[in-house]
Amino acid sequence: MIKIRKMIKMTSEMSMASMSDIAFLLIIFFMVASVFIIKDGLHLILPDKKRKPVVMASRNVIRITILDRGKVLYNDKQTDESMLEEKLLMARRDNRNVFVLLEIAKRVQYSDAIMIIDIIKFSGIKRLSIKMI
Repeated sequence: MIKIRKMIKMTSEMSMASMSDIAFLLIIFFMVASVFIIKDGLHLILPDKKRKPVVMASRNVIRITILDRGKVLYNDKQTDESMLEEKLLMARRDNRNVFVLLEIAKRVQYSDAIMIIDIIKFSGIKRLSIKMI
């Protein structure tokens, strides 16, 4: 009698079909989920380096300075946030070419600076320059 041996071959291969399906589903998931992410922040138009600087007449420039401890100056005179918006609205009504130069001290909190920038934007003034002092 002849003995027949069965040879069991072990393969070291692994089916990659399911892995490609999972990778494809993950790509679709992240593409769909990333659409819903809304980034808030300051929407500013940065100056173009190729253009020459614009020279403004001093009567068109309003200087607003934010100092430490919440102190706000409007053309070198102390004011508070509630009066600032009224002053800006009056300045814009009197002169459509008004431009705001916002000077911010280095130790001013970020939230205070954003609050003043929001007041400037809500007053309808579109031209704003920010300078750190």
